Amino acid sequence: MAETAVDIFIDKLVPLLREEGNLLRVIHKEVTSIKDLLRSMMSFLKDADAQAKRANMSSGVKTWVKQIREMASHIEDACH
Repeated sequence: MAETAVDIFIDKLVPLLREEGNLLRVIHKEVTSIKDLLRSMMSFLKDADAQAKRANMSSGVKTWVKQIREMASHIEDACH
């Protein structure tokens, strides 16, 4: 009787663990993608800061840089 209960438990547990493993793999890929995006955004912002010191940027570019900076900050907050 106890063996049957354990067998039933294992039969239900194994698919759940497989599904959990699959979800973790997907999440890992998504987090890696988000980190790559954040690195690109940070590189852009570094270049924009350097360019801003050399010349006047248009108000449109300044707005765009501000929006990207805010988005990068939100992504960092979500990852921590």
